[in-house]
Order: sequence, then C-alpha cells, then structure tokens
Amino acid sequence: MHMFNAMVSPAVCAATNLTAAALVGYAIVKLRRSNLPLRKMAPMMAVSAAFIFAAQMLNFSLPGTEVSGHLIGGILLASLIGPWASTLTMAAVITLQCLLMGDGGIMALGCNIINMAVIPCMVVYPILMRPLLRRKNMTGIVMGSIFASVAALLLGAASLSVMTALSGTMPLGEFMPYMLQVHLLIGLAEGLITALALGLVFRLRPEMLGEMNEEFAPIKRSTLAVIAAMALLIAASASLVASQYPDGMEWSIEQVSGMRP
Repeated sequence: MHMFNAMVSPAVCAATNLTAAALVGYAIVKLRRSNLPLRKMAPMMAVSAAFIFAAQMLNFSLPGTEVSGHLIGGILLASLIGPWASTLTMAAVITLQCLLMGDGGIMALGCNIINMAVIPCMVVYPILMRPLLRRKNMTGIVMGSIFASVAALLLGAASLSVMTALSGTMPLGEFMPYMLQVHLLIGLAEGLITALALGLVFRLRPEMLGEMNEEFAPIKRSTLAVIAAMALLIAASASLVASQYPDGMEWSIEQVSGMRP
C-alpha cells in the first residue's frame, strides 16, 4: 500500500505531509505525558521496528488470485507497545523504507504514514482491538486481531483511494471498489497472522502484551535477541520466498488503467 510520487498532486502532498507531521507530533506529546517508562520501551521499539521493516518486505500470494499482499503490522505493534509508541515506530519504518529502499515516494510520505501508521495505530486499535485485548483471553485476541486488521486495511485502502481521487490520478468510483475488495482479502490474511503472533505471545510471554499490564513490563534481553534474529532471518529470506505477483494497490491500478505501474 506504499503510494509513490506520481500518485500524489502537490496540493495533496502538502496537506498530507502537514497532517502526518502534526499527528506524529501529537503521538510524541501523548507518549511523553504517559506514565510509560520510555527508557524501558526503547529497546522493544527498536527491535519491533526492525521486525516490521523486514516483515513488510515479504509479500505473500493470496490463494486463488494473482495478487500479493504483505503485513502492515500496525495492529500487531500497537498491541505490544500501545498506540503512541507504535505510531512513532511505524512512521520511522515507513520513512526508512522511503529513504533507503525507495519504497513509496518522498512526496507521498505523509500519505503513507497516515494510511499505514496513523489509521491502524491511532484510530482502529483504540476502537476495535484494545477492548477485546483487555479481555485477557484467546477469544478476544483472535477476534480483535481479525476485526481490527480488516478494518485497518479497508480504511487505509479507502483513504488511499480518496487521496488519489483528490490528486486527479485515479477515478474514485472505479479505483476504490478494486482497492476495497483486494484489501479485504489482505486484511483477513493479516488478521490471521496477527492472531497467531499475539496468541503465541499470550501463551508464552503475556507480559509482552503491554496493554494487559498496568505498567509496561521490561523485556528480557534474550527475548529482544530472538525478535532481532527473526527480523534478520525474514530479511535474508524475503527475496527467496516472496511472491512475484503485484500487490493489492498495483493490481487495482492495473484493473483501472490496464497498465501495471
């Protein structure tokens, strides 16, 4: 769902970059005013960023289609470190992807932060995921993971469609239906992955689910090392197992324009 520069007009670029900067600044203020120990959270934020950075490189094929998707990770991350820290972590990941790998354009950076960081972490997570996560049972984790992931992907797809329509690059009435239907499937896949990951954490290390505790529990160095090793393994294997099909946004553009971006 990484938008590139040609999809965004200068006016939309200015508006979304200012909005994204303001929302990231708001997340910083909220995090600083919270009772969470930032020094204890910093290592978890760092290794989580590395994991999400690597996981987003791994495209998976959607069964029965010629479309691929990849984990966004906002709901998963917010469940571990809360909405404010996860927003900042996701924004950092998206910015690094843009600057180091050219994944999404600089002009579209604000769009991508809004669609992939703000919407899942600051909007969907508090409304859908947090109440179910606080039930502290597997049913709540699974239901929340699936519902929140689908909602985050659909809202992000709708937001992206509106941004391209305002930029005059894609017709809203044709583009949005394709975006919604393909990202419904991707959202279901992400929901299952998120449920599996959080369910495993709940069984093995429930203290890692920060929203279940009154205070953020410090993470052992061995756990951080395991997460970092998983990120390296995913990054190293991404080119070997990643799907060659276009992602949901590219597929939607191709359906409307007849050309693959």
